[in-house]
Amino acid sequence: MTPRPSASAIDAALQDLFGLLPAHLRSTDAASGRALEALFQILAEGDIEIDAAITALFDNQFIETADPGTLGHFAALTDTPRLTPLPDRSGLSERAFIANAVRTNRGKGTARTLEQLAADVTGFGAVAVEYFQRLAKLQHALDFDLPRPGTARLTSGETAARVGRAFDPLPRMSEVRAIDTAAGRWSLGNVGVHVVRFATATWPAPTGTQIAPERLAAVPEAGVWAPGGTAQAGYFQLAAQSEERLCLFNPDRRDMGRFARPDMTDLPDRLRRLPLHLETEARRHAALEGRPFTPAEEPWFGSDGDPFTIYLRREGETHFTPVPPPEIRIANLEAAPSPAGYRPPSTRPHSWFTPGDPAPLPHSADHAIACAFDPVTGRLIVAEPEPGQSEVAEVRIAHSTARGALAWGGPYERGAADVPFELVDTTNETHFIRIVDALAVPAGPPAAPRRSVPTLEQALAEWAAHGAGHTGWIILTRCDRERPSGGASGFEIALHPECTLNIVAAQWREHVEVPGGPPFDPARAGFLLRRERSAILEAPVVVSAASAPQDEGRAGSCLFDGLELTGGLALRKDALTRLELRHCTVRNPGSAAISTSAPLVGTQIAITHSRLGPCRLDFGSQSAQGQLALADSLLFADGASGPVLAARSCAVEMHGVTVLGEAHVRSLEATNALFTQPVHCTRRQAGCLRYSHVPPGSTTPRRFRCQPDLALARRAEAKGAPLTATERDAEILGARPLFLDTEADAPGLAMLHALCPDAVALGGEGEAEMGAFSRTASRLRLRNMAALFDRSVPFATRAALLDDTQSRLSAEQGHRP
Repeated sequence: MTPRPSASAIDAALQDLFGLLPAHLRSTDAASGRALEALFQILAEGDIEIDAAITALFDNQFIETADPGTLGHFAALTDTPRLTPLPDRSGLSERAFIANAVRTNRGKGTARTLEQLAADVTGFGAVAVEYFQRLAKLQHALDFDLPRPGTARLTSGETAARVGRAFDPLPRMSEVRAIDTAAGRWSLGNVGVHVVRFATATWPAPTGTQIAPERLAAVPEAGVWAPGGTAQAGYFQLAAQSEERLCLFNPDRRDMGRFARPDMTDLPDRLRRLPLHLETEARRHAALEGRPFTPAEEPWFGSDGDPFTIYLRREGETHFTPVPPPEIRIANLEAAPSPAGYRPPSTRPHSWFTPGDPAPLPHSADHAIACAFDPVTGRLIVAEPEPGQSEVAEVRIAHSTARGALAWGGPYERGAADVPFELVDTTNETHFIRIVDALAVPAGPPAAPRRSVPTLEQALAEWAAHGAGHTGWIILTRCDRERPSGGASGFEIALHPECTLNIVAAQWREHVEVPGGPPFDPARAGFLLRRERSAILEAPVVVSAASAPQDEGRAGSCLFDGLELTGGLALRKDALTRLELRHCTVRNPGSAAISTSAPLVGTQIAITHSRLGPCRLDFGSQSAQGQLALADSLLFADGASGPVLAARSCAVEMHGVTVLGEAHVRSLEATNALFTQPVHCTRRQAGCLRYSHVPPGSTTPRRFRCQPDLALARRAEAKGAPLTATERDAEILGARPLFLDTEADAPGLAMLHALCPDAVALGGEGEAEMGAFSRTASRLRLRNMAALFDRSVPFATRAALLDDTQSRLSAEQGHRP
């Protein structure tokens, strides 16, 4: 049913329609009681609906603007098969696949077309490989083909890193197995489409030679790297947690509009040390020898800051200096250098020869080195300062990261229809706004409704003192690391009764008057752009009540959006009524990420698109009741013992959640949930588990199409008799989830492995996968692509999809040349 137009829209349409009448008719109508104007007001509502239908009809003539229900008509025009629908908000539709149908049909059977098709259908980075080009011998030849010798090239050090992947350089002998049914690969008629399932997000890199700090608001600040707990001068790391790693990725540089095939430098995949080291060395040598840099393959470093850009600011300086690629030494910093506190020298020597008579002429020179950097761990060591040069005070690195889906906070778009975009004061709601910017100079009194402050700590203090009776907004506008001052152990958030405090990492746009633009509304404060911002809070966060509610009122509410908390979140007695986490990471390694010091009585906790350590919400009497709702999120042990989710006093709802550990809840309602260890519910008369994986030994309410229950029932039905213990164990093992990584700092954390059984990878609602990445539905995307091979490859050619997504263990084999 079409919603009724708003009053303002009806009024605008009325003025347009009624204004078409002659002026004397309008004057007569006004003098006689405006009966004609009332009639036109009724007509105006119908006019709005007619205009909307005409606009929709016009939009539906183009594939770019057509509504989803009309895409089927475009598919019928080009005889394009329909794909299995992906879950809502998966971030991918069949629009591009249908739009490019004519082009893909014209180039049917070519490798470039298969890559285009895979990009449209799956959204993943893909490379098509025709394996006859990788054979050392052709079937009709007795000698080796010169471009494909029969021995491996071991000198470059790239061989081990590429084995079995899209750019594997090793020559192979021909085999006869089919690639799609018998796991064969190296044959004349076989084509493999290699895909990488990571979702990448990129922090933008400003260009220039002297960068003002204001331009680096969207570039993350590097923290202190303290190997063994001891801080060393010039040691930095990107990871938020102490001594953890953050693996950098190459941004997605594919240009699907060009004819060229994608290279390694185009695909969104892990960065490796050796290729970057070889290029930086070649750039240094070319600069010293006075010749242009001519790479043997596509260069990794581009003019727009790809794949990463390092910015340094020395003590006493006000601007940042970007480090050119030749001044970066790519190093292995998985372990601290020896001796302790080692710093690379500020220059690197190079020797070369030029032609001469009667003998070649030797030359030598030194090239400046600014820092040593490891793209595999995200760690950096600044070079020893030269005499008279100050030490580096701050490091920022524009880079790309990846995970199974765009979640847990980052530079990606976090805006949604259910979160405010513009802040407008109304009669019933006035905003208390603090824009946190380390470069800001506070102006105006602390009680002002809106002003800028340099630190989160000051913003929280002003909220505690002057925020009562308002809706609070603390907007972190820079990718900084917030730390408490004055020896404080953490951040204290005092919530006022009946008030909501929103702490958001976002861009802030003031509402300004534009000459010739719409009328200026002083009630409109500004706009929130929830992208390219993510702040790290390097201390524990405690939420308490500023004062007790009066007359049976309710405690305040708090929302965190786009933040990473490194010291956990603690809830005090009667601190809040509602807690909401959106696109956040909350960790406290070795202990609880979220804890409470009092029973949760009537407290609501909503967590979406977030990653959490253990949640310990039990305290005191088990009769207290709270509500916990989780969606598209991950819970893991993070080095702590005991249950990952302890919420015996909470009614829990889950949709698309992975729990890597044991869970205890009061009651449970779950869909597409994935539990790796038993889950225990106190109340089993209420609730239901649907399309979820529940390990044996769990005590839950009724289940619907859950694993391994479904696998056991099918096996027993096929056998026609009860299963033996061995048969049960085999079925349970065959329906267990298999993850790519389980380490907290691994990019593939909780991603399902390519060998994960379909019972889990396609066992969710609508054939989505179970767990935190159910909306991604990666196995369903790949199956849609595989279904198109019969009509997309030439006769007598067999094609298959090959997953090149690497776990940390397999990737490390190529990180060490």
